[in-house]
Amino acid sequence: MAPPAKGELSDAEKELYKAIQTGEVSEARTLLNRVRIDCLDEHGMTPLQHAAYRGNYDLCKLFLECGADPNSHYHDSGYTALMFAGLAGRADVVSLLLEHGASTTAVNSVGRTAAQMAAFVSNHDVVAIINNFLPREEIEYYARPHGLDKEAKLPAPLVGPLYQLVVRTNIHPVRVALWLQEKRELLDQSAKVERVLSLLCEKQMKEAANEMLALKCHHLAFLLRSCAKFVREHPPAPAPEGKKGAGLLEPLIKTWLRGRDEDDFPVLLEKLLRQSVREFPYHECTILQQLVHTLAGVEVGNEPSAISILAEAVRGQKGYDQGASCTACGEPQADKRCSACKSVQYCGPVLPEAALVHAQATLRPPGRRAPGEGARREGGAGGEREARSSREGAGHHNRGGEADDRGFRCKGTCRRRRLQCTRHCHTHQDHLRLRSSDAGGSCNGERH
Repeated sequence: MAPPAKGELSDAEKELYKAIQTGEVSEARTLLNRVRIDCLDEHGMTPLQHAAYRGNYDLCKLFLECGADPNSHYHDSGYTALMFAGLAGRADVVSLLLEHGASTTAVNSVGRTAAQMAAFVSNHDVVAIINNFLPREEIEYYARPHGLDKEAKLPAPLVGPLYQLVVRTNIHPVRVALWLQEKRELLDQSAKVERVLSLLCEKQMKEAANEMLALKCHHLAFLLRSCAKFVREHPPAPAPEGKKGAGLLEPLIKTWLRGRDEDDFPVLLEKLLRQSVREFPYHECTILQQLVHTLAGVEVGNEPSAISILAEAVRGQKGYDQGASCTACGEPQADKRCSACKSVQYCGPVLPEAALVHAQATLRPPGRRAPGEGARREGGAGGEREARSSREGAGHHNRGGEADDRGFRCKGTCRRRRLQCTRHCHTHQDHLRLRSSDAGGSCNGERH
């Protein structure tokens, strides 16, 4: 079939391109019945490519639902819609195009793929999404019986949650555990899910020759097995009437994040990740050999840590970091800082339990009690007054969006860095007294 001629547009098609430039979705929708969905302008760009270049998710979704070709390559330089979306840095548009069959291996006139074009302009999040993409059909295959199978290896309702897990770009154990905590169905049938992940690992290693995805599937299966084992051995206690219970995996997450006394390094988390690497079954894998070679000479507690190396393997190496990652869960672009040390960064909690996990397990060192906790245990009016003043002080510190929403502040980093304490007071009056004094010294986490 001959390609459509470039630049030969009807009046309605010209109006469609103008609507794309101004971002008018409703106007574009009214014109779709009078245009060719894959018409080409004078440069060989389709309406979908124009929308992808501008990062307009709604227009891209509209055109794809109407049958637009995501792999049109008639552009003067051979660019596809995925390349334009990668250059625009819109992760949501990139994911949408991938879900509708956009090719990740197509190259332009200079032999560059969409991932390479995105990396050229430092859109590393887009690169990670493209490299971690797996067609949904790969998961749906296991939801149907094949050959002599009497039943499918994976129940159909688990296809969606498992697919979301596999295409995640953040494989930090804390983030995965927080996500599994919300997807209880994966934990309830962990044996079947783990088997499918193992089969995906084998397929990616032997058929697709994608070592990165094979290592990722193995890592996810390992974390799922660890979380499911914890749930079996520590069934959650029923929550009091009218109150929400603690997260299913919250105790496990706190255990992972608990640091050692001298430098707060999470030793248990490091050992967990190293065990995951050791259990990878394909020893001839190049990525595995690089991981082992790097970690073998690093003592536990030193850098590079196992999670930093695994993250580079999955998300790709960067020339520089565009933003700090969350100290607790590794989520990129952490936008909050500890109000005391201005050093520890963490992300805004996506899940309800995340704030408590960040505050109690990461921002406050192990063994330290929250302000007012000891007084509440002792009871009495004095305890109530101290607990009330603690809450007031926490609210005061949180002004400006710097501190944690629950009023916890980092004391471990302050202790290491020997910073002058002006924030670890328990009441508003103590805070004012400290700010007006010249008393120095480092914070030891006690009441002033």
